[in-house]
Amino acid sequence: MNTSNSSSEDKVERLNPWQRLRKHYWWSLLFDATVLLLVFVGIGLWQARDLLTDSGDLPAPGFSLPDRQGNIVSLEDYRGKRVVVYFFAPWCKVCSISVHNLVDVAADRDPDLVVLALGVEYDKPEDVWEFVDQHKLQMPVLLGGRKQVEEWKIKAFPSYYVLDERGVITARSIGYSTEVGIRWRSREQ
Repeated sequence: MNTSNSSSEDKVERLNPWQRLRKHYWWSLLFDATVLLLVFVGIGLWQARDLLTDSGDLPAPGFSLPDRQGNIVSLEDYRGKRVVVYFFAPWCKVCSISVHNLVDVAADRDPDLVVLALGVEYDKPEDVWEFVDQHKLQMPVLLGGRKQVEEWKIKAFPSYYVLDERGVITARSIGYSTEVGIRWRSREQ
């Protein structure tokens, strides 16, 4: 009997650090969650590397673009407020999934925060308006184009920037963003 106990004790002692970690459920779960978080943060940083800087000293490129009714809306109209400028493409599946988080942020009606959605990379304007109707977007949606994609250095969709009251870029993101992520980036600083 003692030989079997000593043999099982030997097996426990022979576990390498990885095996010992995996043997403890909560430590294993914490480790896995930390690795996943680091992977997501790393991918996000890598994807955003070519976007305009969010160092807090670069004014955002201006624009004057038409809305659905043909009214011209200028970014300058929102000086004095924080602004989320969200770039999407109607064919983008990730945009379809994440735009609801943007809708929830816009629905809060924070008087000091404006959410603008710019439809870009479309074949015809009707594609943008179909996207707007499908997702029941209530925030201002503007028709952008190649010029905005180039000036704002958009490489993938969705992408968004957060501007402070002076029109300076304070945050940026590319790809899927949660409602919490959008709120955190657009908070008053």
